[in-house]
Amino acid sequence: MANLRQTILIRQDLGFSTGLMAAQVAHIHMQLLRGYILRCSGNKKLIEQAELQADFKNPKETEDYLEWLKASYIFVHGVPNKEVLEHYVKDARLSDIPVATWADTVYIDVAPEITLPFKDILVGASLGPCDSDLIKSIIGKLPLLTK
Repeated sequence: MANLRQTILIRQDLGFSTGLMAAQVAHIHMQLLRGYILRCSGNKKLIEQAELQADFKNPKETEDYLEWLKASYIFVHGVPNKEVLEHYVKDARLSDIPVATWADTVYIDVAPEITLPFKDILVGASLGPCDSDLIKSIIGKLPLLTK
């Protein structure tokens, strides 16, 4: 069995508090699991309604998901901005790493007393689960998230 892990990448330029950052990481992680569960159900209508932002293979065709669920290692890394996140997502897809992205409404202070909502902002992505060496070949020595 490979050393499987899920890696979550989250943007640090959005100014999230620690609690909101944790919530976003949970959303990103659940996007992967939600896709897995819905695809296992085989219910095409549910899958279409869920509008999944994931492009991983059918979980019935791979053993990695089941193996990973037995020992689900998750690592969270911060990325400085959208461009860096998109770079890692693109490289992961080119390497056939399962990817699930997460976009959300983000509230941004545009002036001292003005906060505006911006919809469908790319917040983060989940890479894997897959072999940790494969993920490391994509993200290199990207440090773990610190706040």
